[in-house]
Amino acid sequence: MTRNNEASPDGLCARLRVAIRPLHERVEALPLAQSMVTGKVTLADYTSLLERLAALYRVLERAWDTSDAGAL
Repeated sequence: MTRNNEASPDGLCARLRVAIRPLHERVEALPLAQSMVTGKVTLADYTSLLERLAALYRVLERAWDTSDAGAL
């Protein structure tokens, strides 16, 4: 049995990696991402990013908690 079939976690990870690669490359090219990679991100910009991510995760977690998947 191969570990890289579509039903295995490895297969899913590989498919997701391929599917999101173009978006990932676009995000990496953004000025904020570039400033993070080069170590030149400001505290204000990094704080703003974390605030936006926290808001996104709150929405995602609320959706997860109210879905059938939250019972897993």
